[in-house]
Amino acid sequence: MTFTIEPKAAAGVHSALKGVPERRNTIPIVGMYHFQPGEGTVTVTASDLDLECSLTVKVEPGDGFDAMPAACVPPYIVEAAGSVNRAEVKFAIDEQTVCARAGRSRFQSQILPGGDFPRLQQAFDGAAEIEGNALAGLIAAVAPAAPLKDETRYYLEGINLQVADGRLVVAATDGHRLHTTSIEAPEGFATNGFARDGIIVPNKAVAEIRRLAAKAGDAPVTLQIGDRLIAAEAGDERIVSKLIDATYPEWRRVIPKAREITATFDLAEMIAALDRVLKVQAASDDNKERSGLKLAEDGDVMTIAVQGDRSEAADAVPAEFAGAWGARGVNGKYLRATLATMKDRGAEVAIIDAADAGSPMRIENPNDEDFLAVVMPMRIR
Repeated sequence: MTFTIEPKAAAGVHSALKGVPERRNTIPIVGMYHFQPGEGTVTVTASDLDLECSLTVKVEPGDGFDAMPAACVPPYIVEAAGSVNRAEVKFAIDEQTVCARAGRSRFQSQILPGGDFPRLQQAFDGAAEIEGNALAGLIAAVAPAAPLKDETRYYLEGINLQVADGRLVVAATDGHRLHTTSIEAPEGFATNGFARDGIIVPNKAVAEIRRLAAKAGDAPVTLQIGDRLIAAEAGDERIVSKLIDATYPEWRRVIPKAREITATFDLAEMIAALDRVLKVQAASDDNKERSGLKLAEDGDVMTIAVQGDRSEAADAVPAEFAGAWGARGVNGKYLRATLATMKDRGAEVAIIDAADAGSPMRIENPNDEDFLAVVMPMRIR
C-alpha cells in the first residue's frame, strides 16, 4: 500500500502531535502514531492513554490504498519525511514495515498493528461552539496560575471550566494565587452537559486545546463534554482528553472583597522594575526558589525591595494610593506572572487592593472587568 504526501503536511502532523506521547513511555505502541486511511486522506493519531490528538491530512492514494489497514508508525519517520527538501514524499506500508522515500532520501522502520492502538471510548452529552481566539484568550488568562505538579492536590493540575449566571467561567489556582476570567456563554454552553458544577481539564490537555484554538483564530472550535471526557475540534484536528475526576475547590471563597485600600500603577513600568530586582535576587541568592519582595508606599511612588544572601536591590515606580496602603510582602515571581498576563490582555494599569499586610491581594485592571487575580501575601524580613 502506498500514498504520497507533501513534506509540509507531514511536518504539520509531527508539529501538532509530537507533544502527546510521553518521553518516558513503557508501552511501545503508545509512543507511535496511528495511521488510519480515509477517502483521499490519512488520519494520524497520537495518545498517552489520557490524551488523544488526531489530525487528518490529504494524500495522493497509490497502489492498494483502499485496502490499507490501520498501522502504527514511529514518529521519527514522520518527522524525517517532513524535513526533506522535495515536492512530495512517498509512503509504502506493508504488514511489518513503513518506508518513506523522497529522491535519494529513504527512511524505513518496523511498524505495529493499528488494531492494537489504545483509543479513548468517546461518549458526550452535547456540543457547543466558541470562537478560537476567545477560547485561547480564556485559557491564556488563567493557565499561569495552575501548578505544573502537585502531588497531594492533583485536582489543581488543570483549569476549572463551568457555566454560571449565563457566563462561561474559567479559573485556576495553585493555592498561592488565583486567576479567573469569563465571557458571555456562547449559545449551547448553558445546556448539553455544560451547565454543571464545573469540570477540571488537565494541564496537558489545556496546552493542546489552547494551541488548537489559537490556530483556529476567528473560526469556531467545537467543544464536547462527557462525564469523563472533553473534546475540542477545529478544521481537520481533534483533541480528546480525560477530565480530572475530582471536585475543584470553592475558589470564589478566597476572593477578598474590595476594601478601597489600593495602589494603582503602570503595568509596563512595574514589570520592568520587578525584572530588575528579581534578577539581582536570583543571581545572588543561594536559595534560587526564594522570590519574596516588599512593596511599600513612599509618597507618590511604590518602592520594590528584595534582599538576598549576599546582596539587596531596590527600585520604584510612580503610583497612586488610596487609604493606608503601607507595605506588603509578596512573591515577586507570582506577582510578575499575574501582571504579565494582564498586560497580554491589553491592560496598561493595574490596581492592587488589600486590607492590610496579612490579607490576600486583589489585583484588577479597571478596564477589564472580566479578569481578576488574587495573590497571597508573604511575610518579609
